[in-house]
Amino acid sequence: MPFITPLLIAIGLILLVIVVIAVARAFTFGKKATAASLNRETKTIDLDAMKMAEHLSAVVQCKTVSSLDKETVDLGELDKLHQVLEKNFPLIHSKLEKTVLNGHNLIYKWEGSNTELDPILFMAHQDVVPVDPATAEDWKEPGFSGKIIEGRIWGRGSQDCKNVLVSSMEAVEALLDSDYQPERSIYLAFGQDEEVGGVTGQKVMSAYFKEKGVHFAAVLDEGGAIMEGMMPGVKAPMALIGNAEKGYLTLELKATGEGGHSSMPPESSTIGMLARAVARVENNPVPGSPQRVVPMFASMGKHTPFVFKLALSNLWLFHNFLTRKFTSSPRTAAMIRTSTAVTIINGGVKDNVLPSEATAMVNFRIAPGDTIESIIEYIQYLVKPYNVEVSIAGETPWNPSAVSDPNSPAFDHLADAIQAQFGDIAIAPYTVMGATDARYYNELSENVFRFAAVKMEEEQLGSIHNINEYITVDQFKQSVDFLVALMQRWGQAAWVKN
Repeated sequence: MPFITPLLIAIGLILLVIVVIAVARAFTFGKKATAASLNRETKTIDLDAMKMAEHLSAVVQCKTVSSLDKETVDLGELDKLHQVLEKNFPLIHSKLEKTVLNGHNLIYKWEGSNTELDPILFMAHQDVVPVDPATAEDWKEPGFSGKIIEGRIWGRGSQDCKNVLVSSMEAVEALLDSDYQPERSIYLAFGQDEEVGGVTGQKVMSAYFKEKGVHFAAVLDEGGAIMEGMMPGVKAPMALIGNAEKGYLTLELKATGEGGHSSMPPESSTIGMLARAVARVENNPVPGSPQRVVPMFASMGKHTPFVFKLALSNLWLFHNFLTRKFTSSPRTAAMIRTSTAVTIINGGVKDNVLPSEATAMVNFRIAPGDTIESIIEYIQYLVKPYNVEVSIAGETPWNPSAVSDPNSPAFDHLADAIQAQFGDIAIAPYTVMGATDARYYNELSENVFRFAAVKMEEEQLGSIHNINEYITVDQFKQSVDFLVALMQRWGQAAWVKN
């Protein structure tokens, strides 16, 4: 069969061409030019680490616990926090314009030398989650002690996110003391209720800015941090910069039927119908795509393992492989798709009574590209065979945020400032899985980012909203140093068009 040899040669040549193209694409993956306008010159300021730690300690001691039940919120603790800020940051309170909205939301405006330029905004929240009484004795130091022991500042909010609030104040105070004058106006905005949705806090504040016609050149809120071991094959520490965040939706699945005595059960009970519907929802998660993590790995440049460069630059070849890879663990699966979590199930009141109704609550964190409407439509399709109703329940839902461009000058300055402070580490945009107040500002800026300049220790990762929350004195100083540099970078005129 003489035709076999030419056929095999042709197949071999085709495969060789495919390999060459795939490898060539891998070698160019993630390479980009830094913005031409990037000006790295900033003033370095000597900072007193222990004095700043004491300022954070005093703020941590304010028990600014928020609650959906407004009657239980101790507003006196917010007043106390404001008094601490006034005492410890005298230049800010004598030179900047201060506005208090809706009771306790704080806005500070540092007017730039060129008021024609769009300003920049640094955000944080004043409130914290409570210390669970059941675990209060498990803390190494009391939850609101603010104690500084062996280089650590202990207490609720030291990581989430009074450290961000105080570091922003420290940076502005230091720059004021050095006679620095930004070209762009700099705003600080500290909300009172982020932990319960920000409805009376940053939502009100963003409406205030919108009414005044303010458009921000860039916005920075809490969100990502610097961590190690987050991605397989990535050996360097990773600075995760949130350039988007997921939306939120809870759906109730309800099965209804005739109740009655358990001695005469129907072929399919309401609980049985609901169970089958829930199983189908769990077994068929909302489809995702590895395309969603391409910007993350592209921004890491040389820190991206070659195998990921090869696969992500050739999704036409490796889409299914990457999908299996990322869906092999809950953490990475959530990066490429909308997550599905069955959180509450109810049905029945007595062991010998058939319930006429059974319900389940399913919570979704909606990835950019999906919407509230598309998720509802998909779940209705899944449960239709089981005669189960689908309706919105729980907290008012919201869609995913807009996605800020990781190739923008604003991102370049942010990434460059991180590497100047922390060395040659991987920089990666990512989608924040939870919710932040930053989502209220997408109408007011194209450059909304979520990042706190803290290189997290392994034991710190599980302390947020948990026991033994702390930040080290050195970590806190680094975060202030970073903001001093970033405020100067973003505060200059030339880096972005208005």
